[in-house]
Amino acid sequence: GYLGLILLTAAFLAIGTAFSSFFKNQFAAFFGTFFMILFMWWIISIPASLITNAADFLNYLNVRTHLGNMMNGVIGLNDLVYFLTWTVLGLFLGSVATEIRRWQ
Repeated sequence: GYLGLILLTAAFLAIGTAFSSFFKNQFAAFFGTFFMILFMWWIISIPASLITNAADFLNYLNVRTHLGNMMNGVIGLNDLVYFLTWTVLGLFLGSVATEIRRWQ
């Protein structure tokens, strides 16, 4: 369970870092991060229940699916890859946005 919480925290912090580097205003960064995390946590499960063709893909994007597996003690490779991908993507986008702003 603790590994899932650590990976979830790392992914959410990386997403927050990316949004913070996208905006100059801290309130815009907060709300962008908040709505992205809300989308990943809750809103993405609504279309998964309505669209049967894309249900597997949308369920894969749902954070609760991966966190639930890890909280039950099942550490799957797809769960690790999911959280590490969000972490690396958030940090990469944050560093790219910072470099672009620095060279302007």
